[in-house]
Amino acid sequence: MKKYLPWLLRLLGPALLLLFLANSNLQDLFGYLREAQPWPIVLSLALMPPFVIIKSWRWQRILHEMRLDLPLGTACGLYCVGLFLGATTPGQAGDLVKAWYLRDRGHPIAPALLSVVLDRLFDLLIMAALATLGIFALGQLLPSRELQTALVLTMAIGLVTLTVLLVGRGPREWLMTVALPRFAPRRPTRGSGAMEHTAR
Repeated sequence: MKKYLPWLLRLLGPALLLLFLANSNLQDLFGYLREAQPWPIVLSLALMPPFVIIKSWRWQRILHEMRLDLPLGTACGLYCVGLFLGATTPGQAGDLVKAWYLRDRGHPIAPALLSVVLDRLFDLLIMAALATLGIFALGQLLPSRELQTALVLTMAIGLVTLTVLLVGRGPREWLMTVALPRFAPRRPTRGSGAMEHTAR
């Protein structure tokens, strides 16, 4: 089974595409595409490579701080895998699969998982800043000024606390040495396999 698992994972994307096409009304889909304005589509496609490169570079810098070296080209490839799996899984949990790809390249699983968590934390900080601006810009839609202030303070305190816990050396080492290894599956080594075979 393990021999065919990589090929099955590679076929997952085409299989999902065929499932989507089989359950879609292709006539309406092509009709919407014909009526769509081409320039917004072209612009969004043109912005995709810089988006991937910048976010991959940020993840690469996080890995570098954890003494995990990864070429930018490889980081871009793994980030694309994470984007696809994050979009096809609830809560973008598939983004964590990047850590297992790093483990296959010889990196320890705990800091690899933490790098993905920190990368997502940066996205949360950016979204929190935009949400705060939105609260002030659309504050008139809220029932009261007190609720607006409470939302901003709760968001700020929660993100600052989470940032300190993940960036601080003590909590970070606890995550890498105690918490994450408990949830990360370990790959059996050849030695353990030989001992198990001998015991049998």
